[in-house]
Amino acid sequence: MVFFDLDDTLYDHRTASRAALRALREEHPSLRRRSLEWLYATYATALETGHRRLMAGRTTPAASRAGRMVEVFGAAGEEISAREAVRRSAIYHAVYRANERAVPGAAGLLGSLRRRHRIGIVSNNRTREQRGKLGRIGLAPYIDLLVTSEMTGCSKPDPRIFAYALRAAGVSAPHAVMVGDSWVADVRGALAAGVGAVWFNRDRRPLPEPVDVGCVERWRPTERAATTIEGRLAGPNPS
Repeated sequence: MVFFDLDDTLYDHRTASRAALRALREEHPSLRRRSLEWLYATYATALETGHRRLMAGRTTPAASRAGRMVEVFGAAGEEISAREAVRRSAIYHAVYRANERAVPGAAGLLGSLRRRHRIGIVSNNRTREQRGKLGRIGLAPYIDLLVTSEMTGCSKPDPRIFAYALRAAGVSAPHAVMVGDSWVADVRGALAAGVGAVWFNRDRRPLPEPVDVGCVERWRPTERAATTIEGRLAGPNPS
């Protein structure tokens, strides 16, 4: 069983988010005074904070989206009303949706792997949202199992979400591998659960710690990436 993270591993959140933030920046002088990198980092922090509240049931998706606008524009020195936050979040969301796509090479990689293995997603997000993403970018047909923090009540790197995924897949830890872009959530989380790990290191960052993991920077060439992933599997699961 090959498990993947979704956001910024198979689903190109970064590209869609940057496009949406660029559109807001062009419209609002308070954001034009800041670099796109500052804006992306600030938005990412607000997204993570809001996501934790959302997954804990302390807010709604719509309120979370509007709250991110309040935080981002506030950090840029502009206070906005709740109504204006809703309007700006709608602009962000529309541009984001228009720029959704898979990470380059993801479909080819999944197609290659699925000839030999089952494919699963382990994601810290809401089930409906992640199913929608997979469908809109054309990756749903490759996926045999979707596990989310919403359905399990715990989030990566908690080993319990990996244990849940293993039980749902009917495989033991040595016969599974987790592939993801987050060193803490995906790599360390998987290793703590006894699952092999492959780090999707798109930005070519240095290895955070000396542990035995696979590393892939791009999904192309397909067979090279597939070989690295399969190298972390012990072999067929015993019947």
